[in-house]
Amino acid sequence: MKQHGLTLVEMMIVVVILGILAAAASPLTTRWVDNAKLNEGAAALDEAIGRAKAAAMRNTARINSSDQAASRLCFSAEKIKLVVPANATDPLTCDLTPVWSVTLSDRVKIKVDDANWQCSCFNNRGLITNPKPAVCDTCSSSLMFTFTTGDHSEDRSFH
Repeated sequence: MKQHGLTLVEMMIVVVILGILAAAASPLTTRWVDNAKLNEGAAALDEAIGRAKAAAMRNTARINSSDQAASRLCFSAEKIKLVVPANATDPLTCDLTPVWSVTLSDRVKIKVDDANWQCSCFNNRGLITNPKPAVCDTCSSSLMFTFTTGDHSEDRSFH
């Protein structure tokens, strides 16, 4: 009598081999996901900086001095927000209604000069404000960011 199919022992060997392959692939998958999230976060910040510069140069608040902020990027709770003042006398705070925003993965951390990034201000020429106006005193004057996801970290510079 001829046997058709697999025995229990053969099936168990196949299951063990599949388990070993899955365990070996898991760290590679985690690293790949972390790298994808990091690139996604960097792309979102690149877009945010471009939009902030454009909004600052559009200068809808009619800000006359290049020492004053015309747009501001704010980062908190995994969200990057772009805010602009309604007029030149309004304070440019992160509490304003954003004109644009994007949510990042909770795994992505953004730092500037070893401190968590909170905000960046741009003047009516689309340049980062330097010297910083009083309303932007806690904001970064650098566009060199460190992105971290899990144990993966990468420096990116934006212009």
